[in-house]
Amino acid sequence: MKPNFFIIGAQKSGTTAISEYLKTHPNVSFSSPKEPHFFSPEFVGVCPVKDINEYLRLFRHNGQNIIAVGEASTGYLQSSTALENIFEFNPDAKIIVMLRNPIQLVKSLHSHLLFYGHEDEKSFEKAWHLQEERKKHKFLPKDPSLHYSLQYSNVMRLGTQLNHVLSVFPHKKVKVIIFDDFINNPKNTYHEILSFLDLPIDSRNEFPKVNQAKSLRFPIIICAIRKILPWRVRNLYRCRISSALFRMMFSNKAKNYQTPDTLYQEMRAIVEPEVKILSKLLNRNLDGWLR
Repeated sequence: MKPNFFIIGAQKSGTTAISEYLKTHPNVSFSSPKEPHFFSPEFVGVCPVKDINEYLRLFRHNGQNIIAVGEASTGYLQSSTALENIFEFNPDAKIIVMLRNPIQLVKSLHSHLLFYGHEDEKSFEKAWHLQEERKKHKFLPKDPSLHYSLQYSNVMRLGTQLNHVLSVFPHKKVKVIIFDDFINNPKNTYHEILSFLDLPIDSRNEFPKVNQAKSLRFPIIICAIRKILPWRVRNLYRCRISSALFRMMFSNKAKNYQTPDTLYQEMRAIVEPEVKILSKLLNRNLDGWLR
């Protein structure tokens, strides 16, 4: 069986949690790693494999009763080519899109990227205002793999992105999950996804939070070291330190960043038309995201 479902984003909208829940379902085969990004070649250096055969080997079929084979590359939603590539690969594939208040999303994304070393500007406001310079390949972190995620204004264009998804795949093949609904009732959301994937309800009754936003415990020191050390050296040490140990040593619970009014108005100008597109596509009032 080749992959027949794809969780395509958005980032920081619950995709990791849903992926972890699905991995334990007896009728699911999930990729390892979670985000191979095979179908978005414009994201240079992200994909861990070279060709389709290597890609297919990322999926382990441990049982005889596999119904759903999937992966969760959150960059696919932003990609200009991934959806078309997936459709060419498997036109019957099912697409899961998880969406969140775009302003909350990018603030959480900044914390996530900063914590893992893909962003080196600890001020979200400064990182936001670096976007134009970063398009010109200036002021970029040494880590080369996730520079596309630093264009925070592009990440926020969820209405445009969902419209693109629905222009490629039939509506019946696309399941949209709103992050607020997932947080309020994860069990119900999980069961909706199982139904969408034609999977039977399993025995899962626990829905722990996964991949919560974190902040660096020593941001000034760590960011200074990251700017000095070459990425290969940093990556070598990161590979030798387990993720769990790194989180224990260097993480704090992320603080709620209060957006200055001028920055909020600038972000809202981008978000407002996107929310209108989403509301129309989903037939749902999402004006609460603008307050």
